[in-house]
Amino acid sequence: MTHDVHPYQGGWWPQGHGIGYADSFVIEVAEFIRSIVEDKPFSPNFEDGLKCQEVLEAVAQSAEQRCWVELKKT
Repeated sequence: MTHDVHPYQGGWWPQGHGIGYADSFVIEVAEFIRSIVEDKPFSPNFEDGLKCQEVLEAVAQSAEQRCWVELKKT
């Protein structure tokens, strides 16, 4: 993930090494701060989180009911 063409190259990772779980949080915070400084929208946003939660709720319902559950159209 850290080759010259990767968007997060130039970080503290040696070239050719993958970005770890904890590193992803550092990147997320840096991107959030950058979006504030540059006055640009940040992603993921609240709407993305809401859609993810709707999927998780449907998965839980599906497991409980042991059948397919349709997502609500938004």
